[in-house]
Amino acid sequence: MKINREARRDARKLFSACLTPTGVEPDRVRTVVKRIAEGKPRNYLPLLQRFKELLAIEEERRTYIIESAVELPDKGAAIFADLTKRFGAPLVTRYTVKPELLGGVVIYVGSRIWDGSLQYRLRSITPPSWLRRRGIDVR
Repeated sequence: MKINREARRDARKLFSACLTPTGVEPDRVRTVVKRIAEGKPRNYLPLLQRFKELLAIEEERRTYIIESAVELPDKGAAIFADLTKRFGAPLVTRYTVKPELLGGVVIYVGSRIWDGSLQYRLRSITPPSWLRRRGIDVR
C-alpha cells in the first residue's frame, strides 16, 4: 500500500507527540491509536501503517544485544550500564552466550555492531601472498 505525503507527515507528527526524553510513551501510543481507530479519518490505514513502522524503527534503535563466547560474571550488566550512559535507556536488552564466537564479545545497538570476537578476527585475516600465488585456498 502506497502511503501519500500527507499520511507520512501526520504519522511523523503523531510519533513525535508520543516521544519523551526517555523514549516512547506507551500510554500516548495507545491513546493515539485508539483515537485514530475511532475517528477513522481519511487515509487512516496508511497513517497507522506508517506510525507502526516508526515505532518499530524506534524499538530497533533502542534494543541492546550482547553476545559473548563465554558466560560473563555479571551477565553483561556492566556493558549494559555503559551502553545506557552512552545511548540512553534501552527498551529491550538481550544477553546470549554463543560458543561459536571462540572468544570476545559482539555488541548490537540498533543497527550498529561492534564485533570484538575472535571468530571475526580470524575471518578477516588474509592469507599470505605466497599461498595465494601457489593457488592454495586456506579459507
